[in-house]
Amino acid sequence: MDSAARMRDLIVVAGRLITLVNEETRLLEAYKTNDIGQLQDEKTRLSRIYVGLVRDLKRDPELLAAVEKAVREELTDVLKHFEAAAEANTNALNVAREANERVMRAIVEAATAQQTTVTGYSRTGTMAAPTRATAARPLSMTVNQRL
Repeated sequence: MDSAARMRDLIVVAGRLITLVNEETRLLEAYKTNDIGQLQDEKTRLSRIYVGLVRDLKRDPELLAAVEKAVREELTDVLKHFEAAAEANTNALNVAREANERVMRAIVEAATAQQTTVTGYSRTGTMAAPTRATAARPLSMTVNQRL
């Protein structure tokens, strides 16, 4: 495959990744995280191709030098757009993660506040005062940290 074709492939793949990353960002910002999964197979496939093409370019910088100036400029432009889309996506992922963590903390705090203490009876037959150990009984919870 000639240099121009490889650079065109890189431009096309990066352009498609930009579209997918922007769509993922839009879904994150709309709190439609359940819909993101349908993008992942295509995103993974394109990412592998992208990595391979970029690796070839880094290994053989002559590839870029061998193509026309217009193609190099188009590639530079598309890679800038890809970087901006990736940064916006990272920001959206961080916001979504922070929101999920706040929700989980609120749930844990609410569950802890609702937890009743079991005290039982004392030796004299009266209700025993809760000890520090029974008053602060731990709450067990499992959280899926994948986003």
